[in-house]
Amino acid sequence: MAGDTAQTIEALKQMIRIAPTNQPLRELAFKKFLAYGRPETAEQVADEGLKLDPSNTDLFELRANARAFRENYSGALDDLEQMVALDSSKADSSFYVKYLVFASQKPDTARLVKWSSLALRKFPGNLTLLKQAVGAYSQVGQGDSLVGALNLLLPMDTAGAVGFALQEAKTRQDAKDYKGSDPFVAFAARYGDAQARDGAAAFMLQGVIPMLQPPQNWQGLTDSTRVILKLANPTGKVAPIASHFLGLGLVNLIAAADKQAEAQKSCDIARNIETMTADALAAFTAAESYTAQKQARDQMIGYLNGLKPRTASMIRVYCK
Repeated sequence: MAGDTAQTIEALKQMIRIAPTNQPLRELAFKKFLAYGRPETAEQVADEGLKLDPSNTDLFELRANARAFRENYSGALDDLEQMVALDSSKADSSFYVKYLVFASQKPDTARLVKWSSLALRKFPGNLTLLKQAVGAYSQVGQGDSLVGALNLLLPMDTAGAVGFALQEAKTRQDAKDYKGSDPFVAFAARYGDAQARDGAAAFMLQGVIPMLQPPQNWQGLTDSTRVILKLANPTGKVAPIASHFLGLGLVNLIAAADKQAEAQKSCDIARNIETMTADALAAFTAAESYTAQKQARDQMIGYLNGLKPRTASMIRVYCK
């Protein structure tokens, strides 16, 4: 078989030498060379053809395929660009599909961004290109462009757009880029179904972890967990954990407010403590199934219940 292959390759090369301008023969030979795993010979055939006909767009495309087969993606992209420079009608949707596939193999950031943008501008309704552009923008970390592409994808494939957004949120959170994940969590929360919203809530919950590190941001923790609880499935795993952290945030806000109410003899602050205490106790009740922090939660519940008489006393004295 190896001998037959070598003989066929040599025969085709000889035929091309005899009829160097025979384009159908050259294309047939090229395909055979690739099929036989000889891309270097295919590239050589294209090189020789371009010496005879330097404006032959078909040969540029053939050589691009050979170069891609040899993992010379930069050279393949050069050939594709030269092809459409010679004949702009070659820049159809299939051209952009191939170009973006090649550009994403060993990511060429500048080319991916430029040609993804050109593809979306020319074929905004092409689902395949839209998904390729989304993948390309994600691959090179172009967050703003990625959100724009997701908005284009949304009316054509809502579930797909939301899925891409959740995946991007996960990728960024895995890299500890919690702020960078925010637009994609928000996208999933806005457009996703109940399952996607619960997924967005889970990512948001990961995003509040930095607020627990010194200097703690208790107000931010409280505000964020309230949003999470609006998204999360009440019977799922996320809601009880978010409820625990809501209660934790409120307890710390209450402790600070208690001192302020006494120092300022403030009726408004005292009444706010009363409201926050009720909210915190309700949050801790909703967090019962989150057993990992039960001991700490029981201590905070004891603190809140012990604080109630003091708060009531401040309201009686300050709210006259």
